[in-house]
Amino acid sequence: MNAYGEALDTYLESLEIYRGLSKENPSVYLPAVAATLNNLGNLHSAMNAYGEALNACLESLEIRRGLSKENPSVYLPAVATTLNNVGILHKAMNAYSDALDAYVESLEILRGLSKENPSVYLPAVAMTLNNLGNLHYDMKGYGDALDAYVESLEIRRGLSKENPSVYLPAVAMTLNNVGILHSAMNAYGKALDAYVESLEILRVLSKGNPSVYLPDLAGTLLNVGILYLREEVMDQQKSINSAMEAVEILIPLTGISYCRNYLKGAVKVLLANGVNIEDIKRKFNLQWPLDNEPPV
Repeated sequence: MNAYGEALDTYLESLEIYRGLSKENPSVYLPAVAATLNNLGNLHSAMNAYGEALNACLESLEIRRGLSKENPSVYLPAVATTLNNVGILHKAMNAYSDALDAYVESLEILRGLSKENPSVYLPAVAMTLNNLGNLHYDMKGYGDALDAYVESLEIRRGLSKENPSVYLPAVAMTLNNVGILHSAMNAYGKALDAYVESLEILRVLSKGNPSVYLPDLAGTLLNVGILYLREEVMDQQKSINSAMEAVEILIPLTGISYCRNYLKGAVKVLLANGVNIEDIKRKFNLQWPLDNEPPV
């Protein structure tokens, strides 16, 4: 049995026990039922069993809504967290309208909580805004996506001044999202500004923790290389330089599936700029194809 199977058995057994206890003493054990259901939902999500994950999260949400009516200060944060999980699941299942409803309700709760305790809840507001921006982007609601990203970015910039080691990575991620969005809106100059600032942060972070941040640095370099192929901001040498740097970073990371995809993308950028594939292979001692796939 794999680790997921063992965890599933443990959660199911725990849930059965808590359900029994909650019948005798609901005020004590219903919170544990809800927490276990939420954990079970997270596990099913990790196993890509989204339907089962959603069922568990929705039951958890129903219980937590009831608990929050009696004790909102204790249970409203859990309602917001579960709503965010429900939104993520609906988005993964392409139920965008349902995801939007969940994120909006979660955000409303978190905004209220953050007024009373900003140090605790503002990070969650920023995260939910970023999730909301991602959803609007997928729905082609670019204006709404930009509003959500910009507010998330503003909050994260403020948080990073107090605690840069924790929140600067989130600033860089949100800037990358803003760059992708501006590029989709054909605002290539604004996209470049966002990418450049994200790169500046990621270069610093990757020096301190290369295993964590080099893939993100390479991904943003790839975005920049692609952007410079656009006629409005075309710069062949900058496109090549960005893609070359990305390739150099990614070659040692090909054991990671998404890094292999980044590497393929970077090679495609080089080929689009007229760089010969044999020159690329010689320069980097690159074995091709990766995963038995051609570079183009």
